[in-house]
Amino acid sequence: MRVDPGESLFQRTIPQQLRAPDRVERLRSDAGSQRAQRMKRIFAHLLAVGLAFSASGAAAAADFRASGQWLFGFVWGDVYSQIREEKGDPFQAVQRLRTQIECIASEALKGVAFFEIGKSNWGDAADGASLGTDAANIKVRYSYVDWTPFSGGAPPHPKLRLGLQPFNLPAFVNGSPILSDDGAGIVASCDITPRTGATLFWMRPSNDNRAPGARGGKRLPHDAADLFALALPIRGEGFRASPYVMYGSVGINSLGYAARAEDGFSFTGYKSALRHMANGLTPAGGSRLLAQPDAADALSGEASVWWAGIGGETTLFSPFRLGAEFAFGHADFGTAVWNDRSFAMKRAGWYTALIAECKLEKMTPSLLFWYASGDDGNPYNGSERMPTAKTSNRDWKVLGLAYDGVPFCPAKGAQILSPDGSMTGTWGIVAALKDIRFTDALKHLFRVGYVRGVNNSAMVKNTSLYADDRPGGYLTRNDHALEADFETSCKLSDNLTLILDAACLRVDWDNAAWKYVNANLERDYYRAGLTVWYSF
Repeated sequence: MRVDPGESLFQRTIPQQLRAPDRVERLRSDAGSQRAQRMKRIFAHLLAVGLAFSASGAAAAADFRASGQWLFGFVWGDVYSQIREEKGDPFQAVQRLRTQIECIASEALKGVAFFEIGKSNWGDAADGASLGTDAANIKVRYSYVDWTPFSGGAPPHPKLRLGLQPFNLPAFVNGSPILSDDGAGIVASCDITPRTGATLFWMRPSNDNRAPGARGGKRLPHDAADLFALALPIRGEGFRASPYVMYGSVGINSLGYAARAEDGFSFTGYKSALRHMANGLTPAGGSRLLAQPDAADALSGEASVWWAGIGGETTLFSPFRLGAEFAFGHADFGTAVWNDRSFAMKRAGWYTALIAECKLEKMTPSLLFWYASGDDGNPYNGSERMPTAKTSNRDWKVLGLAYDGVPFCPAKGAQILSPDGSMTGTWGIVAALKDIRFTDALKHLFRVGYVRGVNNSAMVKNTSLYADDRPGGYLTRNDHALEADFETSCKLSDNLTLILDAACLRVDWDNAAWKYVNANLERDYYRAGLTVWYSF
């Protein structure tokens, strides 16, 4: 039942796994005028969807269908910071409402608007959830049109999706660690033969971003980022596979935004989503260098990034399911000078992942393993980690606290080992018992996992430029973690489910390395939660 209602055409070409709801950032606003502007944008999107179907004048009226997931979570624990002095409130009550409206003109044409309210932390005035309410964090997550232009002709029948939508590269183990995110663009897919297909997309992650109030003036050059991907899914009796490639042109000024200065516009710090993307495409410390105009000016105006991968699964040995995937990626922004030394702003590496499951009558045992290449000890020769293009840990939910695999997490929680949504520079193994059922109404999950870094600790010891004081996303070979999770789902009706979960995580940091950055890192994390899940 945990399937996101906004599934892309790209996702439909690959096997999908049930997953917990995505972790998304809250949109904050204190001023009533800003809330009013958000509401105007929502109504504008609704109006645009309506106009799309009324433009033909005599066209038949569209059918409307609504679906959604409304979640209410009550969480107690310590998952909010890696710094011991920065403890958050151990208890949070949070809600998030997602509603999808489909305007169906025909089998070949429909429009979709996907709205979200939340996450709203009860009592938080910035969320509009304190006394008097008036929720502030309202947004349009998806707004797209599905169109099959030649549905009445002979096959193949290509399908198009245009607008704000989810984009995902093929994944057969536990979601793509390279790209699984929302964005604007076009997806085209079709079946070439009964056993083969093709999916092509263009996604525009960033273009012409400027600080609030900094409209007009000189436009910043090299401020666009575009991604192009092609996947060729193959399916047969008891197996699926998909090779894929993705290429990107990333402008040096697309990873931040322009702000007004005395001499026009200058490159400044990053917005949240773009900061995560910058951290995923550049070496450790690269985002700091990008924020230094004198150093960044020496880099290439347009970076070339690419990935190539293949994955597949088989159920020929039923009740076993075996899955595997491999990918290599490369990103190059050129060379700059930092601390009077040449600094290669490039990143290239790989990952592989394997999974084995056995579907039994009462449960499904599972064993998952991954390995992703890590940095050597030289911070100036670029990074040996695989680049990523994602902004969140949308799909790699192999553990609850380390990788945000809990049913519903409050703001600023979980992703202890993946603040940028990445598992690069680590290896790990997770053993799980899934779908444990002794009655139709109850379902249980138990898993335990071990994670260890593969980056050279010299990257941390030599200079603080290449290490964050919250190092969860960058583990050295001497940093390792152990986590245990338990989850029980009780289905009260077809539309209402209660989920109880508990998780604990122990991280053993390398004191010899991290004492130069922050000597007071938290080691123990835990949570217990109750989620009320209403779906329709």
